[in-house]
Amino acid sequence: MKYFITVFGRDNVFMEVQYHGFIAEKECYPKLAFIAESLAECDKYEVESFYGLIKMDFLVNYSLDHISYVTGLIKLICDEQIIFDLIPQEEEVYNSILAKGYTDYIFQLSGKGMKSLLRKISPSSLDELMLVISANRPGPKQFIDQICRIKAGKESPEYIVPQLEPILCDTYGCIIYQEQVMRIFIDVAGYSVDQADSVRSAISKKKKEIIEKEHDRFVNGCKKNGIVEAKANELYDQIVEFAEYCFNKSHASAYALVAYRMAWLLYHYPQYFLCYAPLFEDNKNNKNYLSFYKECVRNKITLVTPDVNMSGNKNVVKDDRIILGFSMINGVGSYGDKIKKERLNNGEWKRPKTTGFLDE
Repeated sequence: MKYFITVFGRDNVFMEVQYHGFIAEKECYPKLAFIAESLAECDKYEVESFYGLIKMDFLVNYSLDHISYVTGLIKLICDEQIIFDLIPQEEEVYNSILAKGYTDYIFQLSGKGMKSLLRKISPSSLDELMLVISANRPGPKQFIDQICRIKAGKESPEYIVPQLEPILCDTYGCIIYQEQVMRIFIDVAGYSVDQADSVRSAISKKKKEIIEKEHDRFVNGCKKNGIVEAKANELYDQIVEFAEYCFNKSHASAYALVAYRMAWLLYHYPQYFLCYAPLFEDNKNNKNYLSFYKECVRNKITLVTPDVNMSGNKNVVKDDRIILGFSMINGVGSYGDKIKKERLNNGEWKRPKTTGFLDE
């Protein structure tokens, strides 16, 4: 049964790596390599540990297209080149957009839960925005009220052992990131970087044998650093409880940076940011045009309904107004460009001469 298909799964890029790496090499079901469907030979743990292949996830992020489109629009219409690396963190962006939860079209922050969390924590820096993105998960979620109280100065963070303070101070004494778990193993229990990463991986994948095996080693390492056994046991239990849900800080930082850049564009160029927002792939399925309308009203942007003499397929900005395209109308979509072409070739449409109630 070694080379028989046992599991059919869906994973965007996993299919490519496995089919061309494993199946082509073993000459087992070679025709599957040419099937467009996303099929998997076995689960990711078996692939990595038994077959020695690499499983990779690639995030399809339409928000990057959104940013690119908006900055291109600004360059074309305003002749202004947006270079994000030269733009500082602005307090107004945090206070006016992020802390108020005006994030309908912002990467990672458009859900109701995220908006509520933004209003609770009121992030004022990129680190706090990373915390918001990472805390909205099953494990760290229970720390949210505690984080809010500590941030407001109503209580002080508590640490099981003093050695945790430099590791957890940025997250108000709570274990939020996988990198924090690794640092605890390294700084508190004396693990090497490779050893700490292996244990972190085992905990996140719920490998009970490894978790139980590492318990005594962790406790002994803590004792060598002057930590009493009871505290070491308490710390290990807390790590095991929450590490399963901890987010990767490197992911959080990238997510937060993309989210901040979108918030910055919404704050400084709202008409350009909102112009194409409802038409992007991750928003098209929802057709949530009510949110789009509310955002335009909030930003005092005039909307012009689709017009055969002004509109094309996409929305456009003209004189600080958004002229809606035909893509905003169900069933019209691709005909917008044909209507525009006809208008350019033969002139604008004129109202037909009629008699009766149409003239009233």
